[in-house]
Amino acid sequence: MRFSSQVNFPSPLDVIDNNFRGSGIALYMKRDDLIHPWVNGNKYRKLSCNIQHFYDKGFAGICSFGGAFSNHLIALAYITHVECIPFVAFVRAYEYDHNNPILKKISSWGTKIIIVPPDQYHLKEQGEIPQSFLKEHNNYYLIPEGGTNDLALKGAAQIIKEIYSQTDTDKYSKVVCTVGTGGTSAGIYANMNSTENLMLACPFKSNLSYLRGFELIKRDIPIDTINVSNHKKFGAYDPDIVSFINRFYNDYQVLLDPIYTAKTMYWLANNLDHVHLNDIQKIIFIHTGGLPGIIGYNYLYRNKETIRIPLKYDHLQSPDMTFG
Repeated sequence: MRFSSQVNFPSPLDVIDNNFRGSGIALYMKRDDLIHPWVNGNKYRKLSCNIQHFYDKGFAGICSFGGAFSNHLIALAYITHVECIPFVAFVRAYEYDHNNPILKKISSWGTKIIIVPPDQYHLKEQGEIPQSFLKEHNNYYLIPEGGTNDLALKGAAQIIKEIYSQTDTDKYSKVVCTVGTGGTSAGIYANMNSTENLMLACPFKSNLSYLRGFELIKRDIPIDTINVSNHKKFGAYDPDIVSFINRFYNDYQVLLDPIYTAKTMYWLANNLDHVHLNDIQKIIFIHTGGLPGIIGYNYLYRNKETIRIPLKYDHLQSPDMTFG
């Protein structure tokens, strides 16, 4: 794959703070946000094996689902652009917003955008609009929303394998990962040593029953599940999270995304006394990326305080809009 030459791989494991918030706990971070500017974080992990499968099976194109500000669609759009693969994005929306900077960006990469109303979107490929397309293009490879399938778990497994090569397994006591569809965390979980503990941070629900990734594996390693929604609807504006993202970057020069990683880190920073560790006071936080989604977040909430875009992330600043 031509795209593979562009990635920063393996991602580094960085020390963020040896005494996080004065707790005595050392915070390390697996920096998957540094893998690629557009195919950010877990998106490369989940999609790399799927793209190889596309080539192995000789499909003619790729299609997938996502919201109007989807990191999954951004990543797929960029990869298929570089690889010259036809790509169709079924986008959940009532209408096409021609000012949406995410849709403008993926369209500029050659993505064909098909709007699917929310009342049909939950049907996914069984809905009338996607089904009509797929009947005419049955040689297209359908990747699930979020990219989670058995191939995604195989890619995500590399995260914990890299961590094992970067530090001794007896030098930390907990791995913390935020969850969306569950593919990344399930891939990690399936390949963890039995002596470790995984903490999953859910930004919208507090149980694992809805996570597609965990349907594919069965293990008895303990999992701690926390709800980091901050009592907000998924994707809703949260001034506390926006302020936290800006402060965290000032303190550590690490940018977090407002939907997943920032909510998890915010919870950690304010609830360290609820994190049960063994004698090793060390946490590894998986930065699952999601940074391109900041473009959509700042666009959607442009009349409120927005996330400041550092100079080194200037690709996240929409060129035709001024935020904040």
